[in-house]
Amino acid sequence: LYFCKANQPEYWPSDYYIEVCSAYETIKSAAIWNGLVYCLTDREIYMIQGTSATNFAPIPQKAATGTTGIHGVWSVKGQGIYHIANDGIYVFNGISDQKITKQRFNPLFYSETVENMTYLDKTKIAYAFLIAFKQKLYFFYPAYGESYSGNVLVVDLAGGTSYHYDYGIEFTVACIDYTNDKLYLGASTGYVYQIEKEDATDDNGTAIAWQIQSKVFSDPLYKYFPRYAKYDCDVTSGTAYGYIMLNEAVEQTHTLSGSRNTKKRLITHCTGDRLSIKLAGSGVSSFYSAEVE
Repeated sequence: LYFCKANQPEYWPSDYYIEVCSAYETIKSAAIWNGLVYCLTDREIYMIQGTSATNFAPIPQKAATGTTGIHGVWSVKGQGIYHIANDGIYVFNGISDQKITKQRFNPLFYSETVENMTYLDKTKIAYAFLIAFKQKLYFFYPAYGESYSGNVLVVDLAGGTSYHYDYGIEFTVACIDYTNDKLYLGASTGYVYQIEKEDATDDNGTAIAWQIQSKVFSDPLYKYFPRYAKYDCDVTSGTAYGYIMLNEAVEQTHTLSGSRNTKKRLITHCTGDRLSIKLAGSGVSSFYSAEVE
């Protein structure tokens, strides 16, 4: 790692060079968090510590892992340094390194398809990148069969919920326009796109298809025998459907319409060991709650 003093870009003396790690590691990226500089190699995180420009030293943090590429790191105030590894996404808070992709999306890092999401192509993981915008962490990754990052996982940093998007476009880089509060993406085709436009209700005139699903409820000592479901939703435009799923198979479909009609929707006779609710459709809808009994 080498640096210059502020406003002195022409001055790079040998004292300003730091040997961060051994030749067996490679510095992939760096981040600033809590006023300190951290260098991330392919297997470790090093804090650069010192009191003057001539006595900085690297302090290994004993992190669980490092990162995979130059854009695989993003620091978030109050939380830590998020970084992409071969087996998931981690966050380092200065003391410990915790994996945040433990459940729903974890199989994507092990060449397993999750629902309709294609798994990460490990041979191209260096093209994956992170960015945080409005309390959401975006992980763009190249799925199998893609050249660049055409899939994105979004984690709500405040609530912990997670989502998956496929825009049908392969992206290479992202940046934030802090002055105008906008998130831009550069595509492999050479075009620049704005996403997360709050006042948009469609995708350039096309209704946006979406789906959300609850976690899978299971009890080894109890079989589920659902009788009815209730949905609290407001379908502004487009279509919306509720799906009752047992053992990952759809057993009942309910058409949803209108504004917050919470009547009971009957479910035909069925039993199973694992129960979940899925909502899907296209257009603009607001969902507040759903239950099955």
